[in-house]
Amino acid sequence: MPRLRCSLDLPIHGLLLWVMVTLVLMGQACVVVKKTPVVESTTAGAELEAGAEVQAPPETGSAKARFGMEFEPVLFEPPAVNHAELANGITLDHYAEMEIPLVTVLVCVRVGSIDDPPGKTGAAALAGQVIRNGGSGTLDGDQLDRELEARGAELSVETDRELTWFRLSLLQEDLAWGMDILRDLLADPAMPQTKLEEARGRWLVDLSQRLDVPMQVARAVFPQLVYGKGNPWGWTETSQTLETVEIDDLRAIYARYYHPSRMKLGLVGAVDWDQAQAEARRAFGGIDPGEAVPVELPPVEPIDQTRVYIVPRDVSQNVIYFGHEGVNRFDPQKFPIRVFNSVLSGGFTSRLFKEIRSNRGLAYSVFGRLGEGTRKGVYFNVAMTKAESSTLTLQLMLDINRDLCQEPPTPDEIELARQSDVNSFVFFFDTSEKILRQNMILDLHDYPDDYLHTYVDRLKAVQPDEVRQAAQSKIHLDRIVVLVVGKVDAVLRERLEALGPITEISDEQLRAQWL
Repeated sequence: MPRLRCSLDLPIHGLLLWVMVTLVLMGQACVVVKKTPVVESTTAGAELEAGAEVQAPPETGSAKARFGMEFEPVLFEPPAVNHAELANGITLDHYAEMEIPLVTVLVCVRVGSIDDPPGKTGAAALAGQVIRNGGSGTLDGDQLDRELEARGAELSVETDRELTWFRLSLLQEDLAWGMDILRDLLADPAMPQTKLEEARGRWLVDLSQRLDVPMQVARAVFPQLVYGKGNPWGWTETSQTLETVEIDDLRAIYARYYHPSRMKLGLVGAVDWDQAQAEARRAFGGIDPGEAVPVELPPVEPIDQTRVYIVPRDVSQNVIYFGHEGVNRFDPQKFPIRVFNSVLSGGFTSRLFKEIRSNRGLAYSVFGRLGEGTRKGVYFNVAMTKAESSTLTLQLMLDINRDLCQEPPTPDEIELARQSDVNSFVFFFDTSEKILRQNMILDLHDYPDDYLHTYVDRLKAVQPDEVRQAAQSKIHLDRIVVLVVGKVDAVLRERLEALGPITEISDEQLRAQWL
């Protein structure tokens, strides 16, 4: 196949990669939040002699240090979102974008898979699907779909561990109609049995292929190993759990969780703030607040000792996972942890990627993260590697994490990580819907009002030893869960046995107990 060439004599895919990396490095002009300038002292305990030249501290990792290029700071202020609360407890967020005559309406309900009844994982997600597809007391599901199609509108629903989102996109002129549709679905859903069967059937088809894909097996099993099979934070839906869900389970979830006090309403697009408030009060203000039942989130217990699990597969590529419970999203070391994640696995220059993929060619896919969550997220490291290189890959991953616990990152690593995280901050807000969702999520999780406005400064203030301290206090390589899905030879088995007791999980056990 002929190659598109340029003066650098690179194949097109190599040229594109080179351009992307160069732009990333050149574009590391600092993104700053607008603030009052601070004048720093130019003395360090003694006055400078008259006329003495002040030497600036050495720069590392920046475009100036690497290429001799300087850029003006990009001044960026997180966009403001309007906020109000209806009398029945529903909160309203709004962001206007008047250029295109479209409006997106978001309704977020605080219910997710952690709220599933025991043994019925998937029930909360099925409830969302049946509410959306089943219609209401005034318009059945099939009529609803025809109405949406006739108006060129789209209505979808998605559910994760903690939240269910309804999203309606429609023309500006249809806003009142769309608000009424959403209100009827959420205040008076029909929830027919037939829509449960349809939603369950689609999901079962998707799950039927999961056992054949090692990475999907690992992704489903690993959280259960970290959190424990009995903990909702680790639950994953299976054909067995979906088959046990009945329509009364979905109606019970609706009755318990779909209360105004657990709902947030968002409007973004061609609608001003006055109209947004008027429509919200007209359509949603009359929903009976009822009496919401307090919901306690399940705790997360730490892993007490290293345990190793093997899911045998006759494959050429093994999937390796290891880790343990993560941290709370409000951990005092949140920002050093963010920088740690970038140093560990933030891109081409991160330690995992550079050593395991670039330098040694052991894995095409390798990444890791110390994750945060409402209780605790998951700390994990993942690699897909050849069966015969699995022992070395696992050892290198452990060593890289251990090194970050013992020694601070280099100045170059810290600077690159900080600049990467600072410059990516603007992409939290690159669409109007992202701006709105970001604020709705922060409000749902009770983040402080100044979180976005102090985010950049707190990232830039992180020092190398703070990263080491965070890693040392949060990462415990002496008590991890290790999971290998693939082929385990004698060398790898010996290394795994040295880490901890091994449990093998057969396909029959996966089907019966895990997937």
